[in-house]
Amino acid sequence: MAELMADDGTFRAATELLQEAAGRLSDAWQQLAESVRDLIERSRLLLRADGVWPAVVPDLPAQVGEAITAVDGLLGRLGPGVERIIELLRAVAGRAAPVLSLMETAISRWLGPARAGNVAYFADLGHLGADLTGRFVGAAIEADETAAAGLPAYAGNLRRLADRVDLSVRRAADWATDLQRLSG
Repeated sequence: MAELMADDGTFRAATELLQEAAGRLSDAWQQLAESVRDLIERSRLLLRADGVWPAVVPDLPAQVGEAITAVDGLLGRLGPGVERIIELLRAVAGRAAPVLSLMETAISRWLGPARAGNVAYFADLGHLGADLTGRFVGAAIEADETAAAGLPAYAGNLRRLADRVDLSVRRAADWATDLQRLSG
């Protein structure tokens, strides 16, 4: 019974990690989106006809214009994946309370593998949320520090981040499938 109580503490900690990860990821996503929108606006100012840059670097306006379109599209691509991960973090944390209640009243060991699978799944999701939060904070700082002329290079970095989010959504779905298989 002591082992069950210790595992419940781990389960509670994993649930709290998910709740915290969802909040931090949401905040980091909002900051990234705001920083990218600000970079896009700064870049649009560079394209003004009365600006000096078109005269100094003739190809720059076209490159920045293409990058604005690309970055705007990437921001739109990132949104649904990020929202899906945040929703998943919150949903799993929200469903944990009934599972925990069931675990606390369980007497037999038949819940052991399912409990261990849930804790591992929660930890994986929490780490995924923390990893993406760190990447979003870094990308937001980079957007804040990027000059308008640097937008084309930033677009490549944002594309890699969007690919990472897509991969993360697939990984989370695979983990959920594995957990269902274990619990089933």
